[in-house]
Amino acid sequence: MDSLIAITAPATSRALLTAAELRAAAGVAATDTTRDTELAAIGLTVADIISDWCGLAGDGITPVTLRQETLTETFRLTCRKKPLILSRRFLGTVSIVEDDVALVAADFLINAGAGLLTRLTSDDVATSWPAAKIVVTYQAGFAAVPTPLADVAAEMVGRRAGAERDPLMKSERKEVPGVYTVDRSYWVDAAEATDITPDMAEKLSRYRSGVVW
Repeated sequence: MDSLIAITAPATSRALLTAAELRAAAGVAATDTTRDTELAAIGLTVADIISDWCGLAGDGITPVTLRQETLTETFRLTCRKKPLILSRRFLGTVSIVEDDVALVAADFLINAGAGLLTRLTSDDVATSWPAAKIVVTYQAGFAAVPTPLADVAAEMVGRRAGAERDPLMKSERKEVPGVYTVDRSYWVDAAEATDITPDMAEKLSRYRSGVVW
């Protein structure tokens, strides 16, 4: 089975954080707009790193994103297939043309979180997709950024923007003055840190391509 993806209506923004959220992540005062341009650029870099880590399919031209956009995916099936697996998940509206015939909503079932389409008979029974050219136009991604996704983006922005809190730190213990001791533990060794730390990966795993929660 071969499919071809086209981004027919790109997301209006790839950003995962608002300007206010970017300031908070960077430890900047809510009313201080002096770093907004810098933080917006950092925010887009972070969004792109996360999308790349999640393995999102794209057209090779438009940057991939977890924000909602519209795609057209064309399948040329050489044998019957059940179900049809789209390249992207978290679906909104879906329309399907099967060998130049537009299907109606009762002709198929949508699993939005998994990106799966099941063909239905006139009796509402699951069946296979025929060997045919099938063109699917669909929304994929999030109109509103889920909290776990925003949390990871904020951690990464904070690290890159020089926020006081170290997102690599797992815990910190301090003792009273006089016998002052600082005991810190980290999720990963700072010398070996990557953009996606283990705790971030745990939160992001539900958005990774091919993983269904």
